[in-house]
Amino acid sequence: MSINLHGYKVVVLGGDERETETLRLLKEHGADIEAFGTPASAEKALGREQASSLNQAVAGANILLCPIPLPEMDGSLYAPHFEGKIYLNPGTLSELAPGAVIITGVASTGMREAAEKLGLFLREYERDEDLMILRSASIAEGAISTAIQNSLVSIHQSNVIIVGFGRIGLALGHLLIGMRARAFTATPLPIEQARAYEVGLTVYPLEQLGEVVGK
Repeated sequence: MSINLHGYKVVVLGGDERETETLRLLKEHGADIEAFGTPASAEKALGREQASSLNQAVAGANILLCPIPLPEMDGSLYAPHFEGKIYLNPGTLSELAPGAVIITGVASTGMREAAEKLGLFLREYERDEDLMILRSASIAEGAISTAIQNSLVSIHQSNVIIVGFGRIGLALGHLLIGMRARAFTATPLPIEQARAYEVGLTVYPLEQLGEVVGK
């Protein structure tokens, strides 16, 4: 499917190397791209330096792309390659073009209120069921990779507990069973307990997590 983004200014904020690829693809489809707080590699896609300020980056943008990972506890955007913090306040959002679209993982209450007041459209990754299902396998693979890199034992025949058993937990459970791990899950939700049981995991109520870990 061909996507024509000619005439659209798209700004990408924060994130990691995935944002570099996003910028490359946006440019390939004709978008006028801008970035702030992204990795240095993003400047190759831009063909120049990133914007010098957040307000400069978002000024007149039709689409604002925030990182997929959820915001930090203080509300700042995920931006591991940026020395400072990136906050999206009403003043910054008012710099966007009228009717602009904000795409983010999960919007804060303040962002939702500001978007509604300013007439902006908000699209949250976490509320897109199709997208969340599609990306769950990649996240589960990343979790397995991190576990392997930080463990002295093989996952095979190891005891592994998954806390919660939603979309990502389900994908992770399938991978762990395929690797012959002794997989458990602790979740308070009956529907997740049933799903884990159907997959073949040993299931515990969440309140027993401490007891299970102690074993």
